[in-house]
Parts: sequence; C-alpha cells; structure tokens
Amino acid sequence: MNFKLYTIYVLLVLAVTAFADEPLRHQEVIITANPIAADEIDTDFQTGHVTVINKNQFDAGSTNVAEVLKKESGIQIRSIGGLGTYSSISMRGSTSSQVNIYLDGMLVNEALGGGVDLSQFLLGNIQRIEVYRGNSPVQLGYSGIGGAINIVTNNSVSDKVYGELSHRVGSFETQKTSVSFGDQINTTNYSASFEILESDNDFQLTNINKTPDDINDDFSDRRNNGELRHYNMFVNVNSSLSHDSKFMFSGQFFDKDQELPDQNNTQFNTAKLSTDYANFNLKYDHWFKSGLSSSFKYFYSEKNSLYDDRKGTLGVEENLEATENISFGITSQISYNIRNHFFNINLDSKKENYTIDNYKSGVRSSYDRLQFSLGIQDEWISQTTELMLTMSARVLSTEDAIKLSNKEITSTSSTFHTGLSYQLDRDWLYKMNLSSDIRSPSLSEKFGDQGYTTGNPDLVDEEAINFDAGFQYKNNNFKATGMYFYRDLVNAILMIFNSRGIGEANNISKARVMGVELDVSYALNDAVFLSNRLTLQDSQELSDSRQFGEGRSLPGISTFDNFFSIGLKENDVTFTIEYEHKSGGFYDSKNIRAIKDLNQINLNTLFSFPKLNSSLELVVQNLGGQEKEEFNGFKVKGVSAFAEYKVYF
Repeated sequence: MNFKLYTIYVLLVLAVTAFADEPLRHQEVIITANPIAADEIDTDFQTGHVTVINKNQFDAGSTNVAEVLKKESGIQIRSIGGLGTYSSISMRGSTSSQVNIYLDGMLVNEALGGGVDLSQFLLGNIQRIEVYRGNSPVQLGYSGIGGAINIVTNNSVSDKVYGELSHRVGSFETQKTSVSFGDQINTTNYSASFEILESDNDFQLTNINKTPDDINDDFSDRRNNGELRHYNMFVNVNSSLSHDSKFMFSGQFFDKDQELPDQNNTQFNTAKLSTDYANFNLKYDHWFKSGLSSSFKYFYSEKNSLYDDRKGTLGVEENLEATENISFGITSQISYNIRNHFFNINLDSKKENYTIDNYKSGVRSSYDRLQFSLGIQDEWISQTTELMLTMSARVLSTEDAIKLSNKEITSTSSTFHTGLSYQLDRDWLYKMNLSSDIRSPSLSEKFGDQGYTTGNPDLVDEEAINFDAGFQYKNNNFKATGMYFYRDLVNAILMIFNSRGIGEANNISKARVMGVELDVSYALNDAVFLSNRLTLQDSQELSDSRQFGEGRSLPGISTFDNFFSIGLKENDVTFTIEYEHKSGGFYDSKNIRAIKDLNQINLNTLFSFPKLNSSLELVVQNLGGQEKEEFNGFKVKGVSAFAEYKVYF
C-alpha cells in the first residue's frame, strides 16, 4: 500500500470524526474518574490479539519469563536446554530479533543483539506480562515485525507493609530463594525484591557420539558444563507529588554466570558466559484539566559480558571476548482526549555504545547507534461503543557509526498500522489489523561472534506486511479467541545453522508465514476449569537461491503447537494437569533436520494454608520421561520435580 495515500486517508478520517457535531453517548468508556498516565496502555481496548498474564498465574515450574510465555498460543521459546539457559522468543513464526521486548515500557532489545534472552528476567519482581501479537500500541515506541512483550514490574500501592518469602528446591541441585516487600510512607510507595537461582543442570541424556545417523554407538550420559548461577535485585519507588503529578524511580541489577554446553556434550568443554546488567528509569507523569496528560522518562542501562571459549568447542574458532553495551535516552509522551478520540504522541531518543575487546586477536572494536522515533496514534470509538478504529504511523531514524573504520551508516524508515474491533452482539467481537513494518539488522547480526552465532556485514533491512483477523467470544464462564494471521516478508533476516550448530544471519529475498491461533478457557464451576491454546502455522521461502530454495519451510518454526490444561479445586487444594504437544518443522534451511515431536505431561498441586498465610506448590514436569530436543537439537532433561513454599506477610 502506498504510504502517502494511506497518510491522506488517515487525515481525512481524523478530520471527519474529530469535528462530528453529535455528542458521544458513552464517553465514560474513554474518560474515567481515575485518569491513566500518557504511557499507560488499556489492554482491554486493543484491536489486536492481546494476552495479559498476571503474577498469580505463574507456577512453581516457572523461574523466568521464557518459561511462562512458552504456554501461550502463537509463541515458541527457543532454548539450548536446561534451567536458565539462553532463551529467545518466536512469535507467529518470527525471529527473536523481530519481537520487541519492553521492561515497564522501555525497549530492552539492544543494537548489539536485537533478540533478547528472556531467561534473564526472573519472576520475583514482575507483576504481569503483556503479550501483543502483531502490531503493538504506539505507547511502546517503534513497532516490531513480530509483535511485542511488555514486562511490567511491581509498583503496587498499599497502605501497609506487605511481602513474600519463597524457597524452591528441585531436580539437578536446583535452588531458588526469593524475597519481596513493600510499604507506603505518606504519599510514597516503595517495593523491592531479591532473588537467587542456582542449578547444576546435570540431567541424563543420550549421547549420539557425534554420529546422528548411527544409533548403535549411542550411550547414556550426563549433561556436561551446564551450571547456572543467577542473582537479581529490583527496587521501585513512586510518589504522588500532588493530585495531578507523580514521580517514579525503578532500578534493576542482575549477575548471571552460565556454563555453555555444546551439542555433542563434549567432556572437555569449559565454555562459559558471565553477564552483569544494571538499569534505572526515572519517570514523571502530569495530568492537565483539559484532558491532556504527559509522561517523561529518562533511562540508562549498562551490560557487561565475558564470553570464554578458549578451547573452541562452541564457536568457529577459539575465543575470549569481553563486550560492554551502554544505552541511555529520553522518551516524551502526550495523550489527549477529545470527544470520542484518544490521541497519543510518542517521541523516543536513544543512544547506544557497543564495545568488543577480543583478547585473542588483541583487537578492540566500537560501534555507536543513535535512534530517534516519532509515533502518532488515534483510537476512536463510535457513539454506540460498538466500533473501535485505531490508526497509527511511526518514523524511525537510525545512525550507526563504526569507529574502527570511521564509517557511518544512516537510514530512515516509516511504518503504519490500522485496526478495528466491532462488537457484533453481546457475546461476539470481531477484530482485524493491517500494518507495514521494517527492521534494521542488529550490530551482532552484522559483526558479532559469541559462539552460537556469527555476523554477516552484508545484511540489509527486512520489510514485512502483517495482517490478522478473527473473533472473540465471551459468555458467562466460557471465553474463546480465534485469529488468522499472515506475514509477507522481503529480505527477511534468518539465522541459518550449520552442522556444528553455529548460526549466521542471512537475507532471503521473499518469504511468508500464515497460521491460526485459538485460545479457549472454560470454568465448569468453582471446582473445575480448563484451557487450551493452539497454534497452527505454515511458512514458506519464496526465494530461488540455492542456499534457501523456493517452497521450503523457514528454519526453526514448528507447524503445530498445543497446550492443554485442566484444573480441579477442592477447598484449599488445586490440582492441575497439563499436556504440551509440538510437531512439524525443520532446524535447517534445506529442510533436512526435522524438529523432533514433543509430547509432555506436567502435574501441579497447590496447597494453600490461609491461617498460616502460606502455600506449598509441587510440580512434576515431563511425567513420561521423554528425552526432548530444544532448538537446533540440544538435548533437554527428562523427568524433573520441584517444590516451592511461600510465606505471605
């Protein structure tokens, strides 16, 4: 679609609706007694498929965000296996770099890596996780091709001291201790949390002895070099300065030491990655009497990593490399209610510096990325509140500087989105969205080398057209959402893995992904409830190159995913059984290495003790003991069991 024509269309619609003479009969849908901040998103009023996962839905079998999200429709988590190991996300067949990850509305994706390791976000300080499939609201800044995940930390308001203390033990010498608390002093609320997660990850597996086609020399082995140590701390302070202004500060620090197993479970492998990360955000909200509100943020983050593969068991060659990534910026947001419109303007500015010290070669490389983005969005609700239209446009300017060669690369891109939701009757809601999206290659996709992936300096921007449409049904205790999605890609950037499990980013000329998502939940009564989350998707490369081949499936995308659970509650005991299925797809671009089918059963029992203000949760994962394969064939543990005891005060 021609972007200029689309812009003219948007302006015409805004002009007609903004100056309509007839008053809005249900204006309270938009304007409430408690105004929201300019950057706050009302997840109930979105034209796309949005899921909100609250803290009380996290179970003892989940230690980080990746393990929570893997149960959702349209989402695949790609991990190298084991607790706390590197875990990236694919949404509707996307790559991890195409999905934007936000922490309290601040973009976490780095110019360095693009994709985000979701295992770094432990759950102790997280209040909820918002999943935006397809297009994301303009309040989150620039839109990703594959959608967005917004991780919202704990900023609860309470007039008394509250807290939670938990301890978890389980298989493979796993231990997790977490403490969180909060209080209010006058008009200031504060909360803090601290977590420690440790695991040996030394589970049993079948060693194929470097001969995948010969099962006669396979033998039972124990996972080598998979130990994990992860420490996380978080603090949040928010204060009402007056009836129309509010200030917030949040800060996070984590330290993660992770041994890196190789695909062949080599006994002399000693590769490891050590990472420490710190960030803080300052935010000021102000509300005006005219219906105008504003939010201003300043953010700063620093990430330091040391990658040690001096024996060369993972990467293309021996490597000892330190990286530093410093990011800071300012975000300004304004929202305005006028009649039946809700306008939002978002202006982002962000500066990143990425430095690599290669101790083996003695070379120090440094890269800078400066980005500015402007987004404008209008949400309009009809007078009867049956119809909602969303229109948005974004512009992104990027400047990359490669200091070693004194080279600068600049680019400007623009995207659009339009969506609608229509209430057909009391129970049925129809939704439809269309957007155009662009993503520039990350610095690591161009120049990086950290074991599992290597860079490709010849990459160009990838472009996509996203479309989805579907229905939502609600009736008493039954709820169902079904969505069809389609993505057309040009110059798609895909990570292509070789026989050693090492990936390199490459552009393919054209590709498409299409599929169906179905979420169903039903409460038979107060004691019995069930849910099912299903994803069917098909991908196809439309290029004619020898490396990719027209008609082949895109690598790393399974075709059928299903997660079913049924829960039974009797007094203070809740018993849940889960069934997870995954099948279809290939690891490689030539469609030779098929993804192994997964059929897994999990059991969960929660004992609540109201008089003791405590609970005990028991979890058994993979009850059948099936040896699984994670992304690119990495072996994963069989049966595992965990117990977690929580005390509330």
